[in-house]
Order: sequence, then structure tokens, then C-alpha cells
Amino acid sequence: MDFLLIDAGQLELYRHYDGDADGLSRSADRTAQVSDRIWQLIDDLRQRSFIVESGRGALSFRAALEADLSKHIPNKEVLDSLLRIVASDIKEALGKTPPQP
Repeated sequence: MDFLLIDAGQLELYRHYDGDADGLSRSADRTAQVSDRIWQLIDDLRQRSFIVESGRGALSFRAALEADLSKHIPNKEVLDSLLRIVASDIKEALGKTPPQP
């Protein structure tokens, strides 16, 4: 991916729709906009972070993720927000939290 930065507002909108781009497109809120490229980047970082935070992934995979996080996440606030989403994904995957309808 090109040099794209994810800001807190974009990540919050992504979180609000739980990564459902179709949900965003069906939204009545026409001011809520995140480009497809940013949405895909967030999806990619979320999925790869899930693998790493779940204790999986080779060292080279982890290093590549760290490099991409450094490249696309501008600050600790945004990184912490992404990692909160991933932590919720892990809890759900482990069955500790029932899926939300």
C-alpha cells in the first residue's frame, strides 16, 4: 500500500461500523467518509494484528506488521484504538464475549 496515514476519526468510523463498509455506504450520514483504500488498510492491519496478538505469526510476519504499523499509524492514540478493536476480536474468537447482533 502507498504511504497512507490512518487518523483517529477514520478508525473511529471504522470501529462504529465494525469494519462493515457496506454498513457505512448504507448509512444516512453522508458526512461520514473513509476512502476505500484507508478502509482496506485498516482491515489489513486489523487482521494481521489479530494473528500477532493471538500469539501466531512468524518473526518475519511480526516484523513486517510492525513496519506497516509504524508507516500507517501516526501516533499511540490511533495504535491503541486499533489494538482495542483487535483485543475485542480475540475475546469474541475465544468465546468470552457473545457476538453482537
